[in-house]
Amino acid sequence: MKKQFIKKSYDASAEFYDKRYKELQETKYKKLITPLVIEKLKKAQLVLDIGAGTGLLHEYLEKRGIDATITGIDISHNMLKIAQEKGQENITGDADFLPFKKESFDVVVSFTTLQNLPSFELIFKEIKRVLKHEGLFIFSILRKNFDNSIFDILSTQGFMIISEHDCGEDIGFVCLAA
Repeated sequence: MKKQFIKKSYDASAEFYDKRYKELQETKYKKLITPLVIEKLKKAQLVLDIGAGTGLLHEYLEKRGIDATITGIDISHNMLKIAQEKGQENITGDADFLPFKKESFDVVVSFTTLQNLPSFELIFKEIKRVLKHEGLFIFSILRKNFDNSIFDILSTQGFMIISEHDCGEDIGFVCLAA
């Protein structure tokens, strides 16, 4: 039920999303996508953006010379239509059940999406499955949805936290898949 509500909300906000949230999202990108991360992204061939929305991250990375194929997955078809117009490859789908083969991606990113899902354990397990060994996982979650159990869940799923960042209303992490 919650996912259907989220889908309807994002479908309804798609046409004005960039105008309202682009600056806020880019602030998070700047804090989490450091020069070290940019170097890793420049070597990446395939990047998965979970909760890709209108493709703001794709635009941001493209401006920084990242030419990896970025595939966006989102529950909102309307958001992804806008991302597709920007040149991003997209799949409408559920992040809890990623429709990709094991070890498909060099980097997985997700900004302010994971708190909308019912289980951190399930989504981190799915991300670990589709991420290559020693791949990079970059994500942020709303501070109000954060609790310290996230550290144990990441560790249990084989992620090592490289850095943690204060992103204002979000907390952001850069992790390496062991």
